[in-house]
Amino acid sequence: MNAMIETIQEYLKKGEDLVLAVVTETSGSTPRGKGAAMLVGREGLLAGTVGGGALEGTVLSTAQQCLNERRSDALFYSLQGSDGTGDGMICGGTVSVLLQFLDSSHATLPEQVYELLSAEPLQRAIIFGGGHIAAALAPILKSVDFRVIVMDERPEFTTNERFPDAAQVVCGSFGDLSDLFTFGENDYAVVVTSGHQHDFEVEEQILRHELAYIGVIGSRKKTAAVNAKLREAGITEEQLAKVHTPIGLDIGAETPEEIAVSIAAEMIQVRAERRMK
Repeated sequence: MNAMIETIQEYLKKGEDLVLAVVTETSGSTPRGKGAAMLVGREGLLAGTVGGGALEGTVLSTAQQCLNERRSDALFYSLQGSDGTGDGMICGGTVSVLLQFLDSSHATLPEQVYELLSAEPLQRAIIFGGGHIAAALAPILKSVDFRVIVMDERPEFTTNERFPDAAQVVCGSFGDLSDLFTFGENDYAVVVTSGHQHDFEVEEQILRHELAYIGVIGSRKKTAAVNAKLREAGITEEQLAKVHTPIGLDIGAETPEEIAVSIAAEMIQVRAERRMK
């Protein structure tokens, strides 16, 4: 959201009128969810996307009309290609889009802009462990609209300089996360600590909450050892089954950067599946 607002302010300061298009409602299968946004200027698309294809073409065309006529608008789009309104898009759902005209002569952004861009809150990604994988993963997750938090016990691994893309960097004990976090069903946890004991400490606590995603780094041998301790601590098989381990999609990743890509891809996949429910 902040990046979009910064882009809007940049163009308005240059005296360029804009149209902000935001998905306000969806039904059925759609390429993007509620809150997806794109910014349109007189030269065309400036930032973001509402889903691509014919839908995006229609939104772009309507946005240009809004710019020419200096007005806002709203449109309803069907992605059911068989009924003639979806122009070949056969996702099967429907999308409502609000097109908000932004007048460059106004000194401040309308409050409605902030409300529109907050329609779909960013999911929180908490990375436990501040090592090489975390350093590679944080900027990727930020770029795909996760709110990134990095936590480690080591002060030298929890600096803003090391994680400039994180919304928050936390230094504290892995042994008592309740002092640091309140976990929710939209949280994504990535466990990439520096050792088996820390992994166990983090997993034992977060598995007692309903999270959107829990991924844990490590080999199958290490996972088996940690899981044995978790069972002794009272964690059920049903809870253990929710853990993505080895973490990330199987793309043959080896380097920290490649592993970070595989983790981000898996998290995006889980997020997309949750949106479809």
